[in-house]
Amino acid sequence: MLLLAKPSSLSFFNMFYKFNVLIILCLTTCSIAFSQSGNTVRGVIIDSTSKVAIPGVKAQLLKQSDDSFVSGAISDRSGIFLLKNVPSGQYTLVVQSIGYAKYNKNLNISSNNDTVKIGTIRLGTLGYLTDEVEVTAIANRVELKGDTTEFSANSFKTDKNATAEDLVRKLPGMEVDASGTVKSQGEQVRRVLVDGKPFFGTDPSAALKNLPAEVIDKVQSFDAMSDQSAFTKFDDGDRTKTLNIVMKADKKNGQFGKLYAGYGNQERYTAGGNVNFFNGDRRISVIAMSNNINQQNFSIQDILGAVGGGNNPMMQRMGSMMRSFSGSSGGSRMGGMMRGMGGGGGGSSVGDFLVGQSDGITQAHAIGINYSDSWAKGLSTSGSYFVNYSDNTSNQNINRLYFFGDTTTQNNVQNNINQSLTGNHRFNFRMDYTIDSMNSITFQPQLSFQTTEKKYSSANNTVDFYNLPVNSSNTFTNTENDGYNGSMDLSYRHRFMTDGRTVSATVKIGSSTNNGSGKNDAINQFYTTLQQAFTDTLKQDMPTEGNGKNANTNIVYTEPIHKDGILQFGYSYAINENTNDKKIYDFDPITETYSILNRRLSNNSISTYSTQRPGITYKYNFDQFTNLSIGIDYQSAKLTVDQSYPTSFSDTKTFNNILPSITYSMRNGFTSNTRFSYRASTNQPSLSQLQKVIDNSDPVRLTVGNPNLVQEYTHQISGNYGTFNMMSGTAFFTMVNVGITNNKITNSSFIASGDTILPGGIRLGNGSQLTSQINIDGAWNASTFLTYTFPIEPITGAKLNTSFNLGGIFSRTPTLINGARNEADNIAFTPSLAFASNISENLDFSLSWRTAYTIVQNSIRSELNNNYSIHNLYARLNYVFWDGFVLNGDFAYTINNGLSGNLNTTIPLLSIGIGKRFWNDDAEIKLSVFDALNQNQSISRNVAANYIEDTKTNVLQRYFLLNFTYNLRAFNASNAKPSGGGMPPMPMPGH
Repeated sequence: MLLLAKPSSLSFFNMFYKFNVLIILCLTTCSIAFSQSGNTVRGVIIDSTSKVAIPGVKAQLLKQSDDSFVSGAISDRSGIFLLKNVPSGQYTLVVQSIGYAKYNKNLNISSNNDTVKIGTIRLGTLGYLTDEVEVTAIANRVELKGDTTEFSANSFKTDKNATAEDLVRKLPGMEVDASGTVKSQGEQVRRVLVDGKPFFGTDPSAALKNLPAEVIDKVQSFDAMSDQSAFTKFDDGDRTKTLNIVMKADKKNGQFGKLYAGYGNQERYTAGGNVNFFNGDRRISVIAMSNNINQQNFSIQDILGAVGGGNNPMMQRMGSMMRSFSGSSGGSRMGGMMRGMGGGGGGSSVGDFLVGQSDGITQAHAIGINYSDSWAKGLSTSGSYFVNYSDNTSNQNINRLYFFGDTTTQNNVQNNINQSLTGNHRFNFRMDYTIDSMNSITFQPQLSFQTTEKKYSSANNTVDFYNLPVNSSNTFTNTENDGYNGSMDLSYRHRFMTDGRTVSATVKIGSSTNNGSGKNDAINQFYTTLQQAFTDTLKQDMPTEGNGKNANTNIVYTEPIHKDGILQFGYSYAINENTNDKKIYDFDPITETYSILNRRLSNNSISTYSTQRPGITYKYNFDQFTNLSIGIDYQSAKLTVDQSYPTSFSDTKTFNNILPSITYSMRNGFTSNTRFSYRASTNQPSLSQLQKVIDNSDPVRLTVGNPNLVQEYTHQISGNYGTFNMMSGTAFFTMVNVGITNNKITNSSFIASGDTILPGGIRLGNGSQLTSQINIDGAWNASTFLTYTFPIEPITGAKLNTSFNLGGIFSRTPTLINGARNEADNIAFTPSLAFASNISENLDFSLSWRTAYTIVQNSIRSELNNNYSIHNLYARLNYVFWDGFVLNGDFAYTINNGLSGNLNTTIPLLSIGIGKRFWNDDAEIKLSVFDALNQNQSISRNVAANYIEDTKTNVLQRYFLLNFTYNLRAFNASNAKPSGGGMPPMPMPGH
């Protein structure tokens, strides 16, 4: 049976109280550390010609004896800088900024705890101003240019064959975690540009993995305004954390990339690479891969089976696990090893091009092309085409503890085997045409095709609290699905002569299909006594056909009403139509065909959901850095459902809602920002949730829709604060989110304690379940997170970037279990600490520790409250030594506590490789071993409203791989395509 850890004696409120105390102590400690006694040096920097204050200028204080750094600051919007905590002594003040002459001044500070006023410093654009002594120039690793933080790539040490991701990991205030998620100054990076243009769509991980570090001159981090704000020139506070990679001038034209191939024991193999053709504005990138070592890619929304496909219960459980609080450990952890093998990385976060590891073992083949160019003046284009095929085998052992009522529990043990063949084709294109300074058009079509074949088998056994049999089932399902999803988005923007007066219109249409067929065979036994049971046999054919159409239009008009204020009027109309035709045919033993229509399980229905939403928003700029936005929308929605069978009915619901919004945004100079927002939103029930049709894909866990469902209404409150000290390289970021949902769509489950006949003639055997959806109040969630990054140098030359994170998550999900309300509370705490080196080009390493501590509480079964934790230690090393030899490796150590039975285990996962570089370090041959200790496991816990489950999944274990990698480098700075079009010949490799 599923074993639970001893419940905590602390209540939820005590836990959150202690958590908040911990945060306060951390912040107090930081404050004490930074509040040392000393003098303050104050000055004001202005332009010597215009007499205007200059923000973003670097001021540094150096010891006169050895020019060592003492203190530094950046001038604010008024040109004021403050150098704090300066002890008495003799110093040189150095003030410098790009485009201005450097200023030096000798200072003799003898007082203590006082303010030394420098007065006004006038910087000139020519000459060299100095009061007394000239000092040696200091290399600028970091510069502030307006609201952009710029890093000089040459100041950070990376291996010759490193990727942009390896470089970014070393930058102050930057962080790249094991999954490939990139953060800048504590905020997640959503977009990566190359020379101001999109590169690999909107997936930062894919862009950074496919660009070599050696071509990078600068890395710029900034908060990009929304397209609407950039067009109206009025900042609405809607910002996207963005990285812009500035390439070296001599690397912008030519071909570069990486090719690799490897083979090992157990017939393991990997091959692929990426090649980039850059020629002025025209940039073409080709990526390809083929392997059977669990390196996978492409967006999860492309995988048809992951969002349905025959209602496979295995996929439903996987989706539930992804959405729930779950801890996972073990797995393949191939990201670092693939970089070491030249594979370009694996297991990145969900994005446009790459996804993380799926359960089980996968063989994958993929190729993709990314293209961008300027076809004419004002006309820029970008597009991509990707295709991949994967063959996945997953074997899972699941131990699930159900609870219902006050005293009853059941333990369910499952063995699930899932085999799937999936193919995806995806096409994206974007065209931006700036007609003139007043008008622009954007056109963006998308199209994807998917096919999938699945074979699924499951063996289930359920026992009660006394270990007596309740039911058992053996299910075999084969499904085939294909479908497409396409859309076209057209936007037009016009700016009037009056500054701030604009009009924008957007039209989008889309269509999708999902057609499938399948067979479902099941043998189910339901025990009435220890020796007696009745058997229910299913043998069914399941053809399905689903279609979707959608269209929406949006019009926005902005009108300035005074210098700092603007009104925005908006109107949107959207309509979505979905049809579902599902036939279930029972097997006729006489004709030996699937010819008996099961009307109770079949359905044919269509739903139409339309909304009209007018709104008005007032935006006020207090100054250049602070704004407030207050808006209110009125939404009128209409939901119509027409069903022809199993029962014929038609129903129409209307919903009228007021949706207010408030946003406050403040950027303190260029180094900190604060944001607060409140929004109200609605969510309509899906067609499957509305259909009162039984789904018996899992014969002992039936589901049925509810036509009486209404909209959810959610209040979302969020706030965040971030600050970055350019001089010290420290960054702090914290956020809080709270969501409260009325009429939450949640589950109502009935678990039969014996053979039961429900209304409508639905028969539930002992221990089987029927789950439907209901609306219920009381659902809410909250999360908080803080991160503090800072550089340290424990010994001379050993420079480390350090990151400390602390997170907290709470979720309350109310459900009904056999008519009784249960409130399932999940509380999770996630502290972590990470170090990344910046020592030399030949030595690169990182070390991190993360703990996920989870508390589960239930209102109707407090004795089943459960605490569990998963601790992860991760280390990565890349060392180049002795004339081109390379040693690299990953080590992950996982500790599981509070899980069931033998799943409370430690998992050491060591992967190591040794190689030799040659051909001017462009080529490398390497022998690697994955899971050298042969200890790899994949274990996860999933917590739902009425059960807790532990899952163990098959994974790759120890194998060896001999890998060859070749880095392509063929640059030609002089052969650039003329701007605005043209097609000069591309240089041939070797010329």
